[in-house]
Order: sequence, then structure tokens, then C-alpha cells
Amino acid sequence: FVSTNESCASAKLWEAEVRYSYQDRQYLGQYIPLVNRAFWDRLGPEMQKIVTDTWAANVASYRSNASEAQARARDILEDHGIAFTDPSEEILSGTRTMLQADAITLVRDAKLSNDILRLVEESTAG
Repeated sequence: FVSTNESCASAKLWEAEVRYSYQDRQYLGQYIPLVNRAFWDRLGPEMQKIVTDTWAANVASYRSNASEAQARARDILEDHGIAFTDPSEEILSGTRTMLQADAITLVRDAKLSNDILRLVEESTAG
């Protein structure tokens, strides 16, 4: 399964006999405030600016706090006997290259737009 250290620790997955973690960094949580359009429109431009400015001013600390939580969770998991494997950059890069080589099959089988594939390729290039 794919999860985060924090989710595994909070669920106490060692109690479900989880014993190993492969840290391939494939999970990327996107923390984005979601607001109902009708509510947003009722806020008006001044309040909308306050909300977006507040998010922008604090997003770095949100990310830092999330990173720290993941590190603390890893410590908890290790304390409960979960063994971690941290693959090298070389292994991660090779795996990424191999998986992306056949991304068109995934796009086709999932019936996704070819635009999705283009956006993925653009965002992961370089």
C-alpha cells in the first residue's frame, strides 16, 4: 500500500503486522484549502485577498510542520520495529525512468486525456 509515515503511525499499523517500509517518496500530499464557490463569492475581493495572502504567508511553515511530523512518525514506527529501506537516488531515478517509459499504457488503460500525460512529462522533465 502507499501511505505516509504519519498515517502509518497514527493508524498504529505495527499492530496489523506491518514490518517494513520502502521510502520511495512517491507520495506527495497536496494540502490545499478548499472553499465552496458560492461561499467564496460571498466573501468579496477584500476578504478573498486576506484568505489567499494568509495562505501564501504561512504555506512554508505548513510544509515545514508536515515534514517534521513525518520525521517524528518515522521515529515512532522505528520504535515499534518497522524496518526502513531508503533507496539511493540512482535506484529511484532508474525506477522512475522505467515506469515513465510506459506511461502511455497507464494513460490509455485509465482512459485519461493525453493532456494528462503531457502535463506529467512537463512537470517531471529535467
